Amino acid sequence: MTIPNKIKQALGFLYLRMGIKQLKEVLYDIPITKIPILPSFAGIKLYGTELDVDYYTTDWDNWTEILDKVYSILQDNPWTAEKFDCDNRAEFTSSLISMIYNLNTCARVYCEVSRASDGVAKYLHWCNVVIDKNKDLYIVDMDYGGKRQKITSNVVVMGVNKYTLKNFRIG
Repeated sequence: MTIPNKIKQALGFLYLRMGIKQLKEVLYDIPITKIPILPSFAGIKLYGTELDVDYYTTDWDNWTEILDKVYSILQDNPWTAEKFDCDNRAEFTSSLISMIYNLNTCARVYCEVSRASDGVAKYLHWCNVVIDKNKDLYIVDMDYGGKRQKITSNVVVMGVNKYTLKNFRIG
C-alpha cells in the first residue's frame, strides 16, 4: 500500500465514524417499545435462536421508513456471490438497524425460495423478519428490491417468489 492510499484509508475510516455518529444523531428519533419475542413467532412455528434478553421495536410506519433508508445504502453495495451475498446482507441489515436505531427486532431468517406459480425450488436464502410494536411479523428481502410482506404462516408469497421459512436468529 502506498502512502497516499494509507492517507485515503485513514480519512475513509474517519469519515465513516463521523458519518455513523451523525446518522445516529439525525435518524434516531423514533418511539421505541419493549416487547416479548416468543409470542410473535409462536403462531408460525419457527425454530429460532434468541441472542438478547430484551427486545425493542417501533410501529410499522417507522419500520417502513427505516427499511427504505437501509435499502438505499444496500443499493450502493451490490450483491457479490460468497462475499456480500444474502447471508451477509441480512446480517448487515439487522446490525445497521440495531446500531443506528437501537432496534433489535430485525431478525435474520433462513428460507427456501421457490417459484410462486408452480412451487419449483429455486434456492436457499437468508433475508430478514421485522417485528413491529403490535407483534406483527413482516418478511423483508433486500436482495429482492427491499420488498416486504406481512407473515401469517411459514409460507409467504411475495411477488413471483414463495418463501418457506425455516428458522430465525434474532438479537
